Amino acid sequence: MVIAKRLRPGTVLSASERPGAKLRKGTAVDLVVSIGPKPIAITNYEGTPYDAAAAALTSAGLRVGAKRLFQYSRQRLGATSGSALWPRRKR
Repeated sequence: MVIAKRLRPGTVLSASERPGAKLRKGTAVDLVVSIGPKPIAITNYEGTPYDAAAAALTSAGLRVGAKRLFQYSRQRLGATSGSALWPRRKR
């Protein structure tokens, strides 16, 4: 498997045999397959103001899901209490 930024996971990048090659039945053909973009490591954003956490995630190439407000006795209103992440889709 190979990391390829612009290809969907499962896309064949190359084969061990050239197109048009004459092979005997049972001959193995190796395929190099993309695993998609490299995963992005994130830090713990709990307790970080929403705008700062959203900006950091967006600049890392991720998109932020729905903003949900919760009020906890030990946390100020509007601070993050967890993260829901989806990779940014290129158009």
